[in-house]
Amino acid sequence: MIYVLFSLIIVLVGPFLLPAYAGPGEDGIALYNQQNYTAALPKLQEAAEAGNGEAQYYLAWMYYRGNGVPASNEVAVSWLKKSADSGHMGATLDLGLAYENGQGVAQDVERAVSLYRIAAEAGHSQAMTNLGHAYSRGLGLEKSDVIAVEWYKKASNA
Repeated sequence: MIYVLFSLIIVLVGPFLLPAYAGPGEDGIALYNQQNYTAALPKLQEAAEAGNGEAQYYLAWMYYRGNGVPASNEVAVSWLKKSADSGHMGATLDLGLAYENGQGVAQDVERAVSLYRIAAEAGHSQAMTNLGHAYSRGLGLEKSDVIAVEWYKKASNA
């Protein structure tokens, strides 16, 4: 009985006794959100190189915007690709936008639509809207107002 009680106390109280630790990715994101880009860069870089998809996404945006680094669409896209490959749907959407607009990559609307579809089918509402726009304009696929409306409805319900 004492063992069970002791175990229960450890489980309930233990987490409060340990110091809180955020890894370099979380630290870098917090610094980025504070607009402390100089301090955020090495932490995001470390986490991104270790495969952290969220850190890769933030690093991509640092390069797109030139926040604490020289602006480079090409470098931004390379980080977006890594982040998208890790399953980050925001990065998948933004990579689609890069392909649609030819920012940092050769313009490829079919690839853009493919990326929108991946993110949309994963539940990303903005990707659903972008896919709807692609259908309504016939961008990289056959124009279909009916399918466009279906995607717009899905986006509004997401």
